Amino acid sequence: MPPGPPRRREDPGHAACLDCYDHDHQVVWNALSGELWRRTMERAKDTLRRWGAKHGIQVKLSYGKVAEMQSRGVAHFHPLIRLDGADPLEPHHLAVPHLAADFALLTDAIRRAAEGTRFRSAAPRQARRWLIEWGQQLDVRPVRQAVAGVITETAVAGYLAKYATKGAEATGHSSARLTAATVRRYTSDNTHTARLVDACWRLGRPGADLDPAEAAKNSGRLSYKRLRLWAHMLGFGGHFSTKSRQYSTRLRALREARANWRRERHRTAERTGDTETTLIVGNFTYANTGWRTIGDALLANTAAAKARENRRLVKDELEAIGDLD
Repeated sequence: MPPGPPRRREDPGHAACLDCYDHDHQVVWNALSGELWRRTMERAKDTLRRWGAKHGIQVKLSYGKVAEMQSRGVAHFHPLIRLDGADPLEPHHLAVPHLAADFALLTDAIRRAAEGTRFRSAAPRQARRWLIEWGQQLDVRPVRQAVAGVITETAVAGYLAKYATKGAEATGHSSARLTAATVRRYTSDNTHTARLVDACWRLGRPGADLDPAEAAKNSGRLSYKRLRLWAHMLGFGGHFSTKSRQYSTRLRALREARANWRRERHRTAERTGDTETTLIVGNFTYANTGWRTIGDALLANTAAAKARENRRLVKDELEAIGDLD
């Protein structure tokens, strides 16, 4: 994770010294965390390929991961990584890996990849290049059922679902996409989160993007203009849940299966004549014109006057907020 000063024990979500903490580095790390993850997985796969070539065993690495925003505003990944075997007759089907491809092998490959993967961010105009690497909180453990101690589909799904519902609210910041008219509301107070939002807005300002020579070397990793687009997520613009192709079924396949099921159900209903019918009642009669009594007219006029007054008050408050901004 991005380096920073020690934090107070009683306030783990804020830096002990706001002026000492490198908020620019943190938001750039959030923005490039997806690229760091991709490079780490490529290094882990390369390690496994070299091990397989040495022992005459072919293994594949697949994963599913969710991203959680910690209270200090740093993206935190919870991946489920799996080793699969390879069937030469059915290369696209999953196979049980060789007994030698065990948890110890996977742990060693992941640790080597995480410790050895680092790169420098592309430098925006009038700024330096930041080191993008993993922190020390690397916890590798098998996912097993708490009672039986076995790996089950329920245990795996429960692990991912535990983090799939978390967003940036843990940092104390909750907003929709920010604009020039709304960003000042979230950068005015001198807090850790406010400085992170300000760093995104400042680094992503017009004219602060990469130099042409730097952009050519960047290979699309980060356009600093995107920091403003994801300022409400403190620079993190990735999806909260991603997976490799062979980890599980694809969303496209699920959509196609649902569409096929609906089409087949419709054809079956047509063949059997078991179609649903909807009764539509369209019977209208004339009731009256105007109000039946003076009291009804008075109540209606009073309600209309109150509605107009409420709309006027809301309009005045919005104009006052706009003047403050």
